[in-house]
Amino acid sequence: MFCGHCGHHIPDTNKFCSRCGAPLSMHFATSEDKDVFIITAKMDTLDYTNHGEMISIFGRVMKKKILVDLSEVRFIDSVGIGTLVTMYYKTNRTKQEIKVVGVNPNIMNSIKALGVDNVFVIHEDKEHAFADWGVTTI
Repeated sequence: MFCGHCGHHIPDTNKFCSRCGAPLSMHFATSEDKDVFIITAKMDTLDYTNHGEMISIFGRVMKKKILVDLSEVRFIDSVGIGTLVTMYYKTNRTKQEIKVVGVNPNIMNSIKALGVDNVFVIHEDKEHAFADWGVTTI
């Protein structure tokens, strides 16, 4: 897990970051699997109140492949969508790849309403995203 404030790697048993002292986020979880960095949203709303944590986590990712899992998100506002768009363009410049999984129909409607549905690579689930990268899962 990584600190949402400073990006420092933190053992799963800690409740606070040992570098900056910030409490661990309950909004996002991070992990790595087969050279893919996974950011999992752990809340039902991705909006202006919590998008900063996602930006902070994302800003410290060095892996070439990044997966954003929105399976638990039921509502996203324009700030949340804007955060995903910003992440996409930053990965484009740094030669990283980002894929989004777990997008429910309500969120997809919001993404389409803002006209950015052609920006993201969206897959049904983690296995399909990994297959698109050519990464095998067990």
